[in-house]
Amino acid sequence: MKEVTYLHAEGIQGGFLKHGTIALVDKNLMSLFFLPPSQDKELYESTLNNLNEVKSRHGVVIAFHFEKKLLDVDNQVILPESPILIAPLVQLVAGQLMAYFTAVILKRDIDKPRNLAKSVTVP
Repeated sequence: MKEVTYLHAEGIQGGFLKHGTIALVDKNLMSLFFLPPSQDKELYESTLNNLNEVKSRHGVVIAFHFEKKLLDVDNQVILPESPILIAPLVQLVAGQLMAYFTAVILKRDIDKPRNLAKSVTVP
């Protein structure tokens, strides 16, 4: 997300949300949640609890999930049903597409990100 949109972004594990990150949540912070399939009950419930913590602090929540039912969030991307072991790969693709289209909307040059090493930007 950072290298193509030039927007600050951080990825954290759900368990670290309450270690300082939660203090940053307000109506101006957008949080993306990648929920695992609900068959992984413990991780699904834990991630959903973190999502609700952000919502309770009026943070903007976008959820990427595999459930057919809609969640009570600001926006959501419902992903195709996937086996638990493949689910992170499906979410990875969805996250990459979000970064790509966000950069396009912001009119960023996605083919030549600025300030990256020549080995990355020169063919």
